[in-house]
Amino acid sequence: MTKNHKLAGLTMAFIAAAAGGANAAGETTKSVADLECKAVVRLGDEDRTATIAFLHGYIAGKKGQKVIDVSKLAEATDKLIEDCLDHPKDKALDVLMKYAQ
Repeated sequence: MTKNHKLAGLTMAFIAAAAGGANAAGETTKSVADLECKAVVRLGDEDRTATIAFLHGYIAGKKGQKVIDVSKLAEATDKLIEDCLDHPKDKALDVLMKYAQ
């Protein structure tokens, strides 16, 4: 799979997750800030991983981070999933921001 195909796949995974809460009026996109936990945890493994990676990248970009600590990302991801299972209506970005360093 080429780099462009992987990027397209990640983009589609994110769009699918964001559209999970789309309304009957035909809304097909959703702000990252509006993405609910339940939409994230309902995704298949690869799509959930891609979506959470996107959220980590979004937060890192907002903070201007240029270095990653894989163990801290994994820890924050585990906490995100646990929190999202307990609070499915919470916004995934807000939850992850609590744990991302």
